[in-house]
Amino acid sequence: MAFAVGLALMWLPLPMQTLTAALTALFVRANVPLSAALVWVTNPITIPPMYFAAYKLGLLLLGENVPDTTGWNWDNIAEVLRTLWKPLFLGCGVMAVFSAVLGYVVVNLLWRFSVVRKRQKRRLADSRTSQQ
Repeated sequence: MAFAVGLALMWLPLPMQTLTAALTALFVRANVPLSAALVWVTNPITIPPMYFAAYKLGLLLLGENVPDTTGWNWDNIAEVLRTLWKPLFLGCGVMAVFSAVLGYVVVNLLWRFSVVRKRQKRRLADSRTSQQ
């Protein structure tokens, strides 16, 4: 569950991801340090490509084209943000759900695989000692 929380909330394009992940982990009774650490997948190096990909996915899902950016400047930042927020948040939401589900399933499968291997090793060791 900690992986699901951390991987979902890393897509939250807002500050305080770590605190949000920790509080969410507490609420769902997941591993708090792991959830909080996983949001740091998004860092100053990974944020631009991740959020750009989420923005492009949002545009695709909304059926919109990339807006013309030639007239954008700091004077009309409110208008710029009005055109960006819907596709960005939609793309981040879809990626959050996908990441959470994928992380949960993969970690669950790895855990089960590890438990099965330990049981097999234990049975093999038990059968060897009983034969002696």
